Amino acid sequence: AANLRTNANEATSSISTLRRDLFTETLFKRTELSPALFGEAGKAFVLEMRDLGNTVGSWLSFAWKFKKLPLLVAIFLSLGAALVFLWGGRRLFARLIARDPSLEQPTYIKRLSLAFWTTVTRTLSLTAFLVASYLFLDGFNVMRRDVAPIIGAAFGFIWFVYFIWQLADAVLSPRYPHWRLVRVTDRGAHLLVSAIVAMAVVNGLDYLLGVVSEVLNSPLELTIAKSVVASLVIGLILLALSFARPVLHEDSARPGRGWPRWLAVLLRVMGVLLILTVMAGYAGLARFVATQIVLTGAVLVTTYIGILSGKAVGKEGAFGHTALGERLGTSGEAARQQLV
Repeated sequence: AANLRTNANEATSSISTLRRDLFTETLFKRTELSPALFGEAGKAFVLEMRDLGNTVGSWLSFAWKFKKLPLLVAIFLSLGAALVFLWGGRRLFARLIARDPSLEQPTYIKRLSLAFWTTVTRTLSLTAFLVASYLFLDGFNVMRRDVAPIIGAAFGFIWFVYFIWQLADAVLSPRYPHWRLVRVTDRGAHLLVSAIVAMAVVNGLDYLLGVVSEVLNSPLELTIAKSVVASLVIGLILLALSFARPVLHEDSARPGRGWPRWLAVLLRVMGVLLILTVMAGYAGLARFVATQIVLTGAVLVTTYIGILSGKAVGKEGAFGHTALGERLGTSGEAARQQLV
């Protein structure tokens, strides 16, 4: 048993070393970018889209002809799961996710609470629908093996973009300035939400099309071209954002001003480095960096909201102004009066 354990540990260590070496080799592998490569990628993309249409179309035709009842039941149950989460979330958190238009200056804790709960309840509803759809389609044997990875990647893409959109909309609140968590102009809020969602869409599409290429055995040139285009678009968006002027002045009537110097420099450095990495031929490294920028940004924003919520709740008397605090206060007062 001791010898087996030692051999297993050595095998695990060897596998980890090989994975690290492969990861490093993939990231720092240089590809010569040329018109011929993009020409081959364009032809491969046309063939891939045709094969994708044929694959999905044949699956839908098969499911409708031979699996009609299981397909309809799976769709019905998936919609039911989503509606249960959506209805239950609205019933349980109605006061936490409803913006009161008559409240011109809501407290910071109310804004934080609304941003958190709206993002959570809506994202959970979509998660329930997507997970239930996949499990029911698979459980009723409606899904084919060649289509399952594509559907899973498509569901992941939809969830990722929706979550980023809800998070950005909750923080920046372009339609409800009084509920905004950061000091940006109305135009700046719309611009930032559009840019953030665009980066999420580009990054998600790169992942989805990568899965499609893997399933359909598309040539490597197509995968490289996709990564190059996605990384370039994200780099250009970051570079354009660095020149934006979304920050709100003390006098809200004045037009917006630019980012703090450190943030503008950081955005420009990230954008330029991403573009230069792509132009140098390191498509794998550029794709990895672009993905980390989007994912890390979402994690940082979520963490930022959590930290601010903790600080706001920790202030003296702040919890009493929240919906839960007001409800507990009302219940306590009613109980006290009954005792008296």
